[in-house]
Amino acid sequence: MGAIVVHGGAGKWKREKLKDVKEVLKESALKGAELLRSGKVVDACEEAVKVLEDSGLFNAGRGSVRNSRGEVEMDASIMVSDGRAGAVGAVKGVKNPISLARWVMEKTKHTLIVGLEGNLELEGSEEGSGDTVGCVVTDGRLVVAGTSTGGIKGKLPGRVGDSAVIGAGTYAWGRGGASATGDGDEIIKVCLSFFVVSLIDLGLSPMKACEAGIDLLLRRTKGKGGVVALDLEGNLGYAHNTKSMPVCYVGPDGKPSLLGFEVEEETEEGNEGHESR
Repeated sequence: MGAIVVHGGAGKWKREKLKDVKEVLKESALKGAELLRSGKVVDACEEAVKVLEDSGLFNAGRGSVRNSRGEVEMDASIMVSDGRAGAVGAVKGVKNPISLARWVMEKTKHTLIVGLEGNLELEGSEEGSGDTVGCVVTDGRLVVAGTSTGGIKGKLPGRVGDSAVIGAGTYAWGRGGASATGDGDEIIKVCLSFFVVSLIDLGLSPMKACEAGIDLLLRRTKGKGGVVALDLEGNLGYAHNTKSMPVCYVGPDGKPSLLGFEVEEETEEGNEGHESR
């Protein structure tokens, strides 16, 4: 038993990039699934997100957008359904923020650290390619969720979005886990991932829980975004109110399924580097 889902953010895409996006999402999900078969559920989440961060196709890691000073500041978080969690906000010069978030979770007494700086020179994305990335994985015993982003293009220095906030961009507890993407400032206000996982824990299917979460986001804040989720049985949930939200799911059968490309023919404009669009 086991399943993994990865996402490339909720937004709109240039049509010519979608082929590459599909390939990288499959690579990410299959890498995670391979580690999952080895019993490494936390590694599976981290490594799947690292594939997306390293690709340069998304607003995360190498593809992160720049803030108003022309700097790259990134957010990430990871959480395990047994209560362990770690997050980083507005970090600079780091190749894989998701790994730094895991370090916070496993090597410190803290949950969230902001303003850490590494020694890498990150050029940042000129066009705001892609969007926030995330992963949820389960081995039938634990659920792990992780999310990583470069935030909003042109944001104020020091701004931290939902991807660094446990309960907003990332949450795992009990029977489920979720990773969100979208208008980060609005997602924080409704604690989107916590809301979705709470519904799963109460017995709702992951799909229904995700749909309810996006409905809440829209009704309360008029925010745009998406969310993916899994329960302990590996049942998938995903929902979005944007033009597209590319997703790859690998279930117990080990076969990758690409979802969220339903409006591919309409996605003529590029993503503007927001967490949701």
